[in-house]
Amino acid sequence: MRIVERETRGRPNPGRRQRAVQRIFAVLEEMEGSTWQERWEASGFDSEGADPVRGLAAPGDHVDSGDLTAGIKLAFCLRVIRPSISGFRANTFTDFPERFRELQPDPYLEKFFAAVDGYDFNHMHGLRAKGRRILPTAAVIDAQTVKASPNAPEATQGYDGGKRVKGRKRHIATDTLGLLLVLIVTAAGVQDTNGGKLAADELATKLPTVTKAWVDAGYKAKMIAHASDLGIDVEVVSRDAEQKGFVVQKVRWRVEQTFGIMSRYRRLHRDYEALPTRSRSMIHWSMVNSMANRLTASPNKTGQYLRPKPPAAA
Repeated sequence: MRIVERETRGRPNPGRRQRAVQRIFAVLEEMEGSTWQERWEASGFDSEGADPVRGLAAPGDHVDSGDLTAGIKLAFCLRVIRPSISGFRANTFTDFPERFRELQPDPYLEKFFAAVDGYDFNHMHGLRAKGRRILPTAAVIDAQTVKASPNAPEATQGYDGGKRVKGRKRHIATDTLGLLLVLIVTAAGVQDTNGGKLAADELATKLPTVTKAWVDAGYKAKMIAHASDLGIDVEVVSRDAEQKGFVVQKVRWRVEQTFGIMSRYRRLHRDYEALPTRSRSMIHWSMVNSMANRLTASPNKTGQYLRPKPPAAA
């Protein structure tokens, strides 16, 4: 609820809007359920023929029906509550699409990454003592196609003929530790080669220290030549034709591990977001969680991607 209240600041009548949000969630808090979505569904506001939320306004209140409508619209836009068609129709909004698009990019996430970029992690990793540079010099580039939910507009989707999947594609570049360096979300119909060019462009712009990259055989000569023009030497790691079953591929297993980490988050199994910018935000938050787990891992903490290496044999 604090997120919803925070977004009322800077809007017309912020005090009244904030009180409206508090009134709505105070009513929902009395309903059965462990999440706001469950309480919303139990409240009756989401059923066929339900009364609009603006009916919560009472005589003598400092909150009117317009403030309540604006408050529940904000909760819908931020997806704290996901209404049914009936619940949505019961509340009349004049500018819902514009407000929804306005709130999809996450400015606080961008501020977080700006703070991370300006922080010196050398003392945490001890890289200086090992003679290693803190900025990456090599990257692994790959792409993943995922199905999109009906919530995603058709214009932002495509068909991946190789995977036979309709949805969106995530083009990423990681360092040799598997940490995310570049993330681009496109329609699934965008070829890996074209997406790889975009990833190489972003690498060259944001991280000019990267001079080496590994890709799979799906990336063609045009992408390799484009990256070479940017000063990045791309090496194709091909699967041995005689290999059968699953075989770990040199270096490339790091980017596959990153896709595996992403798949641990239920929200990322499918692209549920209406806009690609929101998809990027959700993936970035999952990577923030993964990075925090790595930074706070102790020798006694075990689990996938956190288990310490066994001691070398004597």
